[in-house]
Amino acid sequence: MESDTIASNRSRLVQISEGLYQHIGFGEYYARFWCKGKRIQQKLGTTESPCITLTEARRLFRDLKHSTEHIDTSKFNKTLGKVIDEYEPVLHCAPKTMVHKKLHLKRLRTEFPLPQSTKIRNIQKTDVQKFLAQYNHLTATSWNAVLTVTRDVFKHAVEDGVIAHSPAASIVFRPLQDKSKRLIPSFAEFQAIVESVRAQKYADTAKESADLIEFMGLAGLGQAECFDLTWGDINVKTSKGHHHSQNDLQGVRIPDLPRPSAPPPEDGQ
Repeated sequence: MESDTIASNRSRLVQISEGLYQHIGFGEYYARFWCKGKRIQQKLGTTESPCITLTEARRLFRDLKHSTEHIDTSKFNKTLGKVIDEYEPVLHCAPKTMVHKKLHLKRLRTEFPLPQSTKIRNIQKTDVQKFLAQYNHLTATSWNAVLTVTRDVFKHAVEDGVIAHSPAASIVFRPLQDKSKRLIPSFAEFQAIVESVRAQKYADTAKESADLIEFMGLAGLGQAECFDLTWGDINVKTSKGHHHSQNDLQGVRIPDLPRPSAPPPEDGQ
């Protein structure tokens, strides 16, 4: 098992408790223990923030032992680059989507803040956040696509037994912002629109168009939904209707409607 400690420094490690050691000169803490027949030796904390307090050391040591019990120790030293190489061939998606996913994998290879030789077990959530921060200028959709591929790579490592938990799992997607502005008229403005359409002198369908617009506005339905309606969906006696939406198998109740000026045709259409 490859060690994260320097051989010449081992004589300067003082045992604090079973499996937990402290470096005399730097005050940093190390874990050294056996798991599944393999010797685990690892510096606690990160390169940028090494563990130098006993309370934190005990917590990190406990987490390390727990996670090690759920991984394949023969893959303990697998690197980020190796995991990406193993993940890419198992990608299955549409050709257009594949182009984008491979672009994001290339970004992981070339723009991740840590070298590709970094053991994936040593990658922290903050490292992933630094990587994603490079793309904050992208739209939410594009940024989320980068996060999706990043999540998938680390999820592949979890499923392969390389790591117990993904450092990208708790990073949330950015909300999609609807920038379109929909101007909704007041009821008085809606009535004025209907009357304006009805008053067109040179349109032979002015009355029918105005009736349709009025019905759509009062019923809260769109053109496609109106197209599917039949007289069988309308209760003429109660002036109520029932619309069966494709996205809602239970149907939608239509509010009170103006009574039709003519009875429905015999074919019910």
